[in-house]
Amino acid sequence: SNGSVKKSLIPREPIEPSDNLTDYCVFIFGAKGVGKTSLAAQFPGSVILQLEPRRRSLRVRQYEVRPMSIKELTRKGITDSPWTKIKEFISEAIKDDTVDHICIDTADKFYDAAFIHHCTKKGVENPSECNDWGQTWDAIRWDAEEQINKILYSDLGCLLTSHTKLRENEEDMEGTEFYAPTCKPAMWQILKAAADYSFFYGFLSSKRVLRMRGSEERYWLACGPEDHFLGPEGNRIETISMGVTSTEAYQQLTNSFKNKVQDISSPSPTKTMKKIRRGD
Repeated sequence: SNGSVKKSLIPREPIEPSDNLTDYCVFIFGAKGVGKTSLAAQFPGSVILQLEPRRRSLRVRQYEVRPMSIKELTRKGITDSPWTKIKEFISEAIKDDTVDHICIDTADKFYDAAFIHHCTKKGVENPSECNDWGQTWDAIRWDAEEQINKILYSDLGCLLTSHTKLRENEEDMEGTEFYAPTCKPAMWQILKAAADYSFFYGFLSSKRVLRMRGSEERYWLACGPEDHFLGPEGNRIETISMGVTSTEAYQQLTNSFKNKVQDISSPSPTKTMKKIRRGD
């Protein structure tokens, strides 16, 4: 032995969480046209992976990938598939010094691109046709999850979006419904593991609001530890107003993270759901 002491792998101090919301993985789902994409564009150093037809009225930095069907991809070949382009974009964005934050718009189309790529590669319409004990299903999920993790391991901030629909709450014996993302269940599981925060963006009395917590258990929400998204008096906030413009919305979101925004009063759960559902 040369007398050197082996460095311990056990950390001596806890890792301090960032005080900047843009460093986290945030998932926002909600009504179409409520302003999810324009909100994402407000994050400093943001670039948007646009997987839906782009909003031509928005002045945003985005890379657009047009979706392709299995039939179209089979005809053209998978070498230049949408999923291949998505993976190339993520790799380049991670290396680009001008990029601090990546938005994936939407998580639905992101998973669909992986799904179609792998199905085309296998020559099937659905992974169940492979009769491989779920190996193709697993390959799709692992591939999609790996790309999200690449962003997270790079220390870039990440925001993913989705639309919303009512789903049956399988954990409730009464069969109640709750608002959930429109993405495939496999992508939803990836998001549950990756997202530090999950918020519902919708309408309340014709005004845009962001829902962070809720006692009605009518939304899939995740609000992290109890040291953020508190009111000035230290109370847990559930819903905040998001203003009129995307700039105001971003300011409200970041200020609420810093515990500087008041919770807004809300009507009964039934009235709230009717108002929000109208904007889906």
